[in-house]
Parts: sequence; structure tokens; C-alpha cells
Amino acid sequence: LTQSYFNELASQYPGGITVILSGGTKYEMGVINLSASTKIVTGLSLAGNAIVEVNGNFAIAAGTSVDSLVFENIVFTEHSGSPKTAANFGGRYLFNFNQAGAKASKLTIRNCDIRYKRGNIRAQVATEISTVTIENCLFDSIGGYGIVNADHAEAYFDNVVVKNSTIAHAEKIFVASKPTRTTVSLTVENVTVCYAPKGEGNYIIDYNGQTVPGGVTLKNCVFGIGWGSKIRGMRASNAVPTIDKSYRASDLEWTTNDQGVQQSPLSDLENLNATTTAIFQDPDKVNFKVTNATLAGKIGDPRWW
Repeated sequence: LTQSYFNELASQYPGGITVILSGGTKYEMGVINLSASTKIVTGLSLAGNAIVEVNGNFAIAAGTSVDSLVFENIVFTEHSGSPKTAANFGGRYLFNFNQAGAKASKLTIRNCDIRYKRGNIRAQVATEISTVTIENCLFDSIGGYGIVNADHAEAYFDNVVVKNSTIAHAEKIFVASKPTRTTVSLTVENVTVCYAPKGEGNYIIDYNGQTVPGGVTLKNCVFGIGWGSKIRGMRASNAVPTIDKSYRASDLEWTTNDQGVQQSPLSDLENLNATTTAIFQDPDKVNFKVTNATLAGKIGDPRWW
């Protein structure tokens, strides 16, 4: 999958393109800057999803506005040129918006398996995305730029929705501590999180300075232990999260100060009084099949019910 290939398609079909990948086939990709609405999907196949070995990232071409970017039924994994054993899991992203002035109404990632990335979605320069939607996805081994990271004063992910997904071994998760325009809303529903974030200074939700007028909602979620450390819950300007039927393992511990006071906990998460390994079948191997009757068929990513 090359830049010249996508340039040619956008030139012929500026109104939008759909690229259908062959199931079970391995593809390679470097840096690809998209200049038209684009959908990339695995076609109907008995061979499973297409596998894309990432040695770069997707982005939107500088100064370009597109309606939508959609990625469905794809496994995004390491590339031999940037292996998972290298620093930052190879140092690559699925999306790294590093072309200034890029805009999109919708960015959707659906039914994808995304592993060994420095970050999933990062906005490194001025970028505007109205709605980011992540559905039925599994993330594992994600570095310091996390799942969705607005990493510039003029990087705006207005509405972020994550549903029916799993996040494991992620150094950070949701970050929007630099933008000067507030995030509008964050909705996280039926999501399983474990071994994330990493480090006592990191938050599940880091919206420092954001008012989030549309609210932060956690619904039917379950949180296992942090990644090798205590963790923090959420920080924002004055936003208070709405937590509905969401739980945590007993071994998830909140960072404390020198006086033993918890720092930014998500206090409304119900303690299951069971450890991560008692809740899930084999979390170390990214198997979060629910073994706790309180959760089965009700809470977290439905793929594990």
C-alpha cells in the first residue's frame, strides 16, 4: 500500500474511494497521506482479515478536508523494519496527523486488531476531527501516545466514542491536555481495560484544562490492574465523569501522595473485591474471558462474554 497508489485513486475519484483488501493476505505500508475520503476494508473471505504490517502511518494531506476515513476488519501489526522489540513497540502509529490543517468530519475504526504501535491516533500538528469512533476493536501493546491523543494546541478531536472494545498494555489511553479548544464529549461503553495506563503519573483520561461540555461517560466498563504501577483516574478543568455500571478489580490501585491521599481516582467505579486474574481467564495473554459471574454477559467488551 503506497502513497502513489492512493494519490492515483484520489486523482481519479476525488469524491471518495473504497479499497478492498484480500482476506488472509499480508500487506505492507509506509507513510500514506490521504487526500480524499477513504474506506479500507477486508472483503468477504473465509481466510480471515487482511493483515497490514505498518512501517509508517496514515494521515490526511496538509490543508486537506475530507468527509470520512473508515477502516474495517483489518489486523494492523508490526513490520520487520520497525519490530515490536524496538523502542516504543517499533515507533509507528496507525494515524499520526502531522500535516498541518488536516480536517475530517468522521474517523471510524471498526472491527480491527491493532498492536505494537507507539500510538493509535495522534494529532501532532493543527488538526480537526469532528467525531472519532472506535467500535469492536482490540488494542494491545500501545506506547506513550495511547489510543486517542490530541498532542498540539490546535489539535481537536471534538467527540470521541469507544464501544465494545478492549485496551491492554497501553502506556496512555485518552489524552487531550494541550488543545486550546475544549473536547466536546468522551463516551466509553462496554470497554475492557487492563494493564493501562503505565506509570503513577498517568491517567485513564487526561483532559487537563478541558471543560468537556458534552460530558465524560463510562458505561458498562471494567478496569483491571494498571500496567506495573498505581495509576490515576481522570483530570479535567471542571468535568465530572458520569459512571454507570462500571467496575474495577481490587488490585487496581490509585496513585497516592506523601500523605496517602488518592490522586484523581475514579471513585464511582465499583470495587469487585476480586483481583484481575480472578476476573479474567488469562489476562497476561490478552485473554479477558470473563470468569466473574457479576460481569458475564453484562459488562466490558462483549467479545469476552
